Amino acid sequence: MDLAPESNEGPMVDSNEGSTIEIDQYMTGVEEEEEIIECDDIGNDGRPMEPVLGTPRRLSEPPDESELYCETIAEAGRVISEVEPKFVTQAAEHVRLGGSNPYHPFRDETDFELAKFLHNSGLSMNKIDELLKLKYFCARPPSYATASALRKLIERCPDGSPRWRELGIIPDFGAPSQPLTLLYRDPVQAISHLLSRPALANHMTFAPKRFWTDQSKTTRVYSDFYSGNWWYTTQQRLPEGQTVIPVILGSDKTHLTEFTGDKKAWPLYLSIGNIAMSARSSPAYDAWMLIAYIPVPAWKDSKKIQKTLSARLFHQCMKLVLNPLVEPGKTGIEMADASGKVRICVPLVAGYISDYPEQTLINCTANNVSSVFLAGNKDLGSPTRHPPRTSEWILDQIKAVTRQANPNDIPHYQDIALAHGLSGVHKPFWASLPHYRADICLGPDIFHGPIRFGRDYILEWYSTILAKG
Repeated sequence: MDLAPESNEGPMVDSNEGSTIEIDQYMTGVEEEEEIIECDDIGNDGRPMEPVLGTPRRLSEPPDESELYCETIAEAGRVISEVEPKFVTQAAEHVRLGGSNPYHPFRDETDFELAKFLHNSGLSMNKIDELLKLKYFCARPPSYATASALRKLIERCPDGSPRWRELGIIPDFGAPSQPLTLLYRDPVQAISHLLSRPALANHMTFAPKRFWTDQSKTTRVYSDFYSGNWWYTTQQRLPEGQTVIPVILGSDKTHLTEFTGDKKAWPLYLSIGNIAMSARSSPAYDAWMLIAYIPVPAWKDSKKIQKTLSARLFHQCMKLVLNPLVEPGKTGIEMADASGKVRICVPLVAGYISDYPEQTLINCTANNVSSVFLAGNKDLGSPTRHPPRTSEWILDQIKAVTRQANPNDIPHYQDIALAHGLSGVHKPFWASLPHYRADICLGPDIFHGPIRFGRDYILEWYSTILAKG
């Protein structure tokens, strides 16, 4: 999972000869003769500056970063103090609790290996209970007799990650068919955990950078999250000594976790842009943390409003989960990295990786309009670039809808909202998040964009042509 321009296809270069150059190991040196429109920077009001007409694109291999001309912000990443690294204190605590047993809280290596296997097996808690009741394990009992006991032991392992919390959710609207539970972890603690992990220490960047091929600044090079415009311009707005922590969220409502009792939940993941793209994209570094299971309910209400009810519940739960980010996003919070260096960190949601249906849910738009531009259902094939769908624009439209319809009257409200190109959500979870930008936070959806375009249209056109031939 990653966010444009941080693509696994390689760095991207801006040039006055070829305005945007995307590097792909299979397409190096291929020119793309098309006019593009660039929106390179952000104005003082937080909105994009006027677009600039670009020149033909071309693809080429950029030089190594060490050969590039670089600009950065000296105050970004300033260390204010040092403390003992987190992993050192955790190791000391583990020795204190477990003594000479390195597998504490498990009895021994065999006990630990079985626990590790069961944890990674994907078996349900009921199946684990059945397994542990077999005569084989009754004759050789591990230190845990049930799946619940195993879970409690795992929670005691000194990994330093934030603990899970359980909260009964009463939807603001609608009547679910059964009680709902929100499972979540503190996102601020999750960020602190990622920053303090020794495995990621050599893959961290705390200051934004701008790269050019030379000092003339005619050819801009993009390679990772820190080389983009958002981080640089956001860092410039913060008080001296504070450090931006770009928060990246990711979820996919098609990946639902089945729980006991026929309950379903929608997983939410978190990572940070300070981690290098190569490490963040690699499962070996475990750079993404699961921070919530958003409940997916069945409703007793009319089918006509069930989609709106689910969307409102999603935003209600997301606001609860992400609320700890609000104050640190305004004033900053002290966090230590893996070596114990402490910085005043400002965690800001900078990206949300999702597919197109989910993007419409996040930005509160109707299904037949662009989620990030003001293009309606009749404009989606237009070659003209439409204005961005900014946070301010969305909130203004929601206010306009609310003046015409009461949000409690869901059938009427969602009809009025649809006329404005919106869904029936009236309280977006991101409205209170500092520096959040709805128009750039959502990355491109390759599947519902280029892939489906090729499958649903190009392939059909070719088939028709070949059939006639």
